[in-house]
Amino acid sequence: MAIGLTDNSGDLNGAAVNTDHELLTALTLDSDKSGFVSIVSEKGVVAGTGERVIREVECSEDYRLRTENDNIWIVDYPIGTAVNTRKFKTVLTTQTLTVGGARYELNASGITTVSTGSMLQSWKYVPVYKANALHVEFAVNWTLGPVANWFAEWGISNVATAIAAVTDGAFFRITAGQFRGVCVNNGVESYVDLGTVPETAKVHDFVLEVTLGRVYFWHEGDLLGYLDVPDTQFGPTSQAQLPVFVRTYNAAIAPAVATQAAS
Repeated sequence: MAIGLTDNSGDLNGAAVNTDHELLTALTLDSDKSGFVSIVSEKGVVAGTGERVIREVECSEDYRLRTENDNIWIVDYPIGTAVNTRKFKTVLTTQTLTVGGARYELNASGITTVSTGSMLQSWKYVPVYKANALHVEFAVNWTLGPVANWFAEWGISNVATAIAAVTDGAFFRITAGQFRGVCVNNGVESYVDLGTVPETAKVHDFVLEVTLGRVYFWHEGDLLGYLDVPDTQFGPTSQAQLPVFVRTYNAAIAPAVATQAAS
């Protein structure tokens, strides 16, 4: 039995075969009607929303796939009982900062005094690239559930004191009922809610990823959210390089309990 193949015009000669009984086809020359396949890289699925974040690969003008190599700018693993002052400075407003158990403990004295804080900040400034991504990884925990008027922040910023407002930076922030990814460009703050505050008294792995047009916030390998740089700004921060920092501070109203943060 034979089956005739016709095209949309009804012409029985609309499709043909060769002597080897292979169907003859011709691809369209109209680019608007042709399909294509694009190679992309999936960065991750945003927790809670299911959004898949993908990026197309890039090629140079001579058709070579673009790659980048990692450059390690700063690494630290606190050993002993003293801050390595060649790498970090401690910036304290009444609170104390200690070293022990392979971690830095902020607000080690556990006070609730208003307008006090403790901060660890690197001497070295890390570059905020225009083309490549900057990754900053932290291991962080806190002793009690976040309460009102207590804050902890970690990321990159040149903030001058442990209690001053950030004027430039990208970082994680927690307080009572809030877990946010934050960007500040010349005093203008943007943020994205990252969901439920992670579990108390457990060490968490966080990664801050900064690119020219978007900042990603990762937790335990999961992409919690991202911030697109507003079209009124030229980048996530107004600075080309910033130090790494972690800090905790009490607001002008005393928190109910003293929470300590460790990194």
